Amino acid sequence: MLLWMGIALAASPTPDRPSVSRSGSLVADDTLELELGAMWGAVRTVPTTLKYSIDGVVEPRLSANLDGIANGSPMMQAGAKIRLMEKRGDALALWAGSTVPVHGGEPWLGEIHMLFSTDLAGDLGFGLNAGLDFAGDGGGVTFAGVPLIGLVSLTPGSRFSVFAELAGRAGVPGCRDLGCLYSQITLDGGVYLSITEILTLDGGVGWSLPTQQPYGTLGLTANLGRLE
Repeated sequence: MLLWMGIALAASPTPDRPSVSRSGSLVADDTLELELGAMWGAVRTVPTTLKYSIDGVVEPRLSANLDGIANGSPMMQAGAKIRLMEKRGDALALWAGSTVPVHGGEPWLGEIHMLFSTDLAGDLGFGLNAGLDFAGDGGGVTFAGVPLIGLVSLTPGSRFSVFAELAGRAGVPGCRDLGCLYSQITLDGGVYLSITEILTLDGGVGWSLPTQQPYGTLGLTANLGRLE
């Protein structure tokens, strides 16, 4: 039987929201974590992610847009982070993910990314994501480009941090001129605030060149402890 072991066994969250990139670090060993937020822009979404670290080695995840459940388009994604290395402020992980279409109108997308995070001098941090994206429409799987995402963060105190990042995509089929490459770029930034030892509040704003619109996001990440 699964039983909650209580807040005493919970840990500090390891949020990947509201940033576009993912951290090279996994959730605290053998704990369950929930990310919940809202995003406003070209469309409104309620992104939600449930993740669990198995012995600090593999972190299975399940994500969905709660706002889309009513209209049958929850934008579900299943995937996992696999820890490759973590020591002295450096973390390297492999991410493999796939959307889970629930009807014929939802496209299939797949991702294989390397995730790197490191602590620089002082309170500065740096993150880099790169890999391969794939797409499918029922007629097979095609290459969808090489995502490149860089993040810089500043943590002036134990309970507050800010970040800025730049995301783009190269090698998109049929996208060869500078105007097309420029249209793949997203710029964003945000803040994290530790409310308690197990709860983090986040907020961010960004500009999506593909949609030519700004967007904003607000949410929470909570580490819920162990399941026994």
